[in-house]
Amino acid sequence: MPAIHGVSFKVEEGQIVAILGSNGAGKTTTLKTVMGILPAMSGSIVYKGESLIGVPSHKMAEKGISMVPEGRHLFPRMSIYDNLMLGAYSVKDKDKIAEKLKTVYEIFPILAERKNQMAGTMSGGEQQMVAIGRALMCDPQLLILDEPSLGIMPKLVDEIFEFVRKINRMGVTIVIIEQNAEKTLAFSDYAYVISEGETVIEGTGQELMKNDQVQKVYLGMD
Repeated sequence: MPAIHGVSFKVEEGQIVAILGSNGAGKTTTLKTVMGILPAMSGSIVYKGESLIGVPSHKMAEKGISMVPEGRHLFPRMSIYDNLMLGAYSVKDKDKIAEKLKTVYEIFPILAERKNQMAGTMSGGEQQMVAIGRALMCDPQLLILDEPSLGIMPKLVDEIFEFVRKINRMGVTIVIIEQNAEKTLAFSDYAYVISEGETVIEGTGQELMKNDQVQKVYLGMD
């Protein structure tokens, strides 16, 4: 049975677009389908005028699309440096790899300081920095983030969101799924709400912040 059947959304270059919804609404399934991890049974997925239907997930990085999966999925017994370098697996230009590594270290200085530390020994927030850094190593034009604040101490959540803003200001378009609806809507250019496998509400971040249904269901307001 299809988990999603009426999801539709558009992302303009340079935007931060949020996809919100309750657990089981189909958010992660949607992004996995975009990335080619799950096959699309119908519909269309178009990126820069080109169909992504049937494109294998390992080819997405070559097209300029990178994803930070829910739960990070690092290699815990490998160093931070080696985890980051895996993100550049599809990049053949060594100078470009060195340039991207420098950029990642500038965004996340702690990763440079601890580059030889095993990734599995870091805190949840630090591991999320490694996961985002790894995704940036292939120089993406579109970065997809699936629940970046999940399992992170509250005091580090604001820091992760600030990193997301900084990456966007560098010219990277961002699609983000996030449980923290209020913080996400506050910096999103546009947002979509998915319920039971279909898009039910859309608007700018500020419009959805003021939407009665969004306030009640996702922001916990009466």
